[in-house]
Amino acid sequence: MSLKRWKKEILQAFMYLFNNGHIECVNNTNKVLKRNSYGINKSYERLKNKILWQQEMKNFWI
Repeated sequence: MSLKRWKKEILQAFMYLFNNGHIECVNNTNKVLKRNSYGINKSYERLKNKILWQQEMKNFWI
């Protein structure tokens, strides 16, 4: 039943090489960072800088 309902989308997933896996990984990493630093990061600017620094370090090691 689910295969019939999602047949078009499933076939398109195999036809096109694009997906949002990388962005989902970045979003999940940011949510974990925000959750782990609850109470420490009092300002939005500090959290933003921490997220940007973490992404730069991730890109540096790749």
